[in-house]
Amino acid sequence: MISHLPLRIAASLFTLGVVLQPTQGHCAPSAAAEAPVIQMPHISVVATGRGSPVILIPGLSSPRAVWDGVVPDLARSHRVYVVQVNGFGGDAPGDNLKPGILDGIVANLETLIVREKLGKPAIVGHSMGGLVSLMFAKAHPDHVGRLMIMDSLPFYGALFAPTATVDAVRPQAAAMRDMFFATAADPAKRDANAERTANALAATPDARAKVKAWGIAADPRRRRAACADKRTCTPDCEPPQREKQNRW
Repeated sequence: MISHLPLRIAASLFTLGVVLQPTQGHCAPSAAAEAPVIQMPHISVVATGRGSPVILIPGLSSPRAVWDGVVPDLARSHRVYVVQVNGFGGDAPGDNLKPGILDGIVANLETLIVREKLGKPAIVGHSMGGLVSLMFAKAHPDHVGRLMIMDSLPFYGALFAPTATVDAVRPQAAAMRDMFFATAADPAKRDANAERTANALAATPDARAKVKAWGIAADPRRRRAACADKRTCTPDCEPPQREKQNRW
């Protein structure tokens, strides 16, 4: 029997996949925030700095501003491409109201890398951004250099049970999506949930205010669509079973 405790933990993390950088509470606007925006159907991207390319992908509901604490340092020796998923940070949702959001983000990243002639960039992803990074590496291994994943897993079913399969996780994922739908459809519940999430994930009043504002600013239709996409909860980006056995 799959425990419901991991479901509650996973639901909390997926509700607002934010990361707060270990820097000062008040960050000046980064150079990335002032750079021209590359608008694509599923994402927008801003680039800053010079050097080898690095792509930063935030988590569910998070704007590109979550990376403001690290972009200035990275930009000293790298060309940094900072992603924002359409529908987050107050942006219009674009094509993200349609099914296949994660696949669309992966496709846009491939277009970006080819168009900008980035070769094999380093890709850094947090939470849902980490899942997208793994999906991209699996689909386009020739266009990835180094990969850094934070607060994410190749198969989220492992949060339910170490031996979970996609089929076993589907009912839990459906329950998670239904719960999220009910919350996101009610503005009062959405705001209360954003505050609870901010209080749980952020360490300072300033950071909690930012996280709450980001959650409220995220288009609820986009967030619902992301959770309705079964690949958000049940993709398996792990290697085949034989490779996993050899790895361990």
